[in-house]
Amino acid sequence: MKSLSFKILNSLWVILAFVPYISGIAFIYAGIRVKKKLWIYVGIIYTALWILSFTLVSTGNSLAYIPAATITILWLIGMIYVFFVLREFLIRLEAIEGNQDINVIDTKPNMKSLPWKILNSLWIIFAFIPFFNGGAFLYAGIRVKKKLWIYIGVIFSLSSGMWVAFMSIDPSIGLLFGGISVILWMAGMVYVFFVLREFLIRLEAIGKSQYSNNNLREKIFAEYNVNGNVNSTFNDTAKENAEYDVKNIIDEAISDNEQEKNLDLDLVDINKDSENKLSELPGINSILAKRIAELRSSGYEFNSVEDLAQKLDLKPHVMENLRSLVKFSPIKRKEHRGRKVDV
Repeated sequence: MKSLSFKILNSLWVILAFVPYISGIAFIYAGIRVKKKLWIYVGIIYTALWILSFTLVSTGNSLAYIPAATITILWLIGMIYVFFVLREFLIRLEAIEGNQDINVIDTKPNMKSLPWKILNSLWIIFAFIPFFNGGAFLYAGIRVKKKLWIYIGVIFSLSSGMWVAFMSIDPSIGLLFGGISVILWMAGMVYVFFVLREFLIRLEAIGKSQYSNNNLREKIFAEYNVNGNVNSTFNDTAKENAEYDVKNIIDEAISDNEQEKNLDLDLVDINKDSENKLSELPGINSILAKRIAELRSSGYEFNSVEDLAQKLDLKPHVMENLRSLVKFSPIKRKEHRGRKVDV
């Protein structure tokens, strides 16, 4: 089931999502195949809008541009959404066809490797293709939950959709939207590289949970009542923990405690160390180090990397680089005690 041939053969339906007028069939097929109602509804909506658009355009109806623009935008979005559907589709299909071998596997890639960066940068190709450039920003925004990119993608897609819709109704308005679309397209080809840099940092920060299929796999198998060996895996783990030697646990706890102490000594203390030591941190120059010292002198106490980033207006990648290099010891404040005067 997990073989490459299985995945390829059961992914061919995705091609239909890229074909106008029959893109809805792709989602209907996927929904019926694995009994997912949401995908069936999406496919029906796509198909109905395609039929309505084709009918109105054929009859020369003045309202034809409304469904035409709507389905064009949905079609562009669907070409991105289908890949999210495909991931879940393959897991559901595996559950239905009775594969009970669902041992936990580590699906986290080596995030900082060159192949990881290349694979997660392929989406920018769409930013260079007219009419599809909005889909690139929509994908990036949805993937890392960045609303600004989603809004940009919607604007790009609306502009392209209006261009196509009005060219057959009112060419003068169509040319206006065409000019706007060309300008946005050219600007997007430059802006996408700035987006890509932040996208990779955000994607890396999301962490292993974003890439792991384990929770989704277990949920789907339970939904189809497939008796895999999830419970047995949990039981075996519990049994091993119960039989674990107490002495080893104590020894490991002592060893971990000593390692934490040694590691803690190497960290730079934001609330106590000198400006020179602070300026040695990556992304912290002498000006920022002086700013930290000034805030400390005024009585401010830093308590987290996020707090430090907010006060110094640090960029996300600088904040992530500092996370494993700094610590925040509480500042001991002197108590001012005066003599009490009896009245």
